[in-house]
Amino acid sequence: MGGFVEHYNERRLNSPIGFVTPRDKLAGRERDTFADRDRKREVARESRQLRRQAARAETEKFMPKIVCNSETAGAYC
Repeated sequence: MGGFVEHYNERRLNSPIGFVTPRDKLAGRERDTFADRDRKREVARESRQLRRQAARAETEKFMPKIVCNSETAGAYC
């Protein structure tokens, strides 16, 4: 029973109180938790953007350059 209480109060994120632990809510640390989540989310967003840019750059190395002019214009340009 003690293990359940410890898990519930100190590790389990509780949705009605903003996905923080009851212990953090009681101690008034939910703002720190939210700020930490925002920082992690921004780092992840930047990381994904850099990975996408690198993947695009790698793909473009192997793609032929298409020049569109009046003679080649059409469905491909």
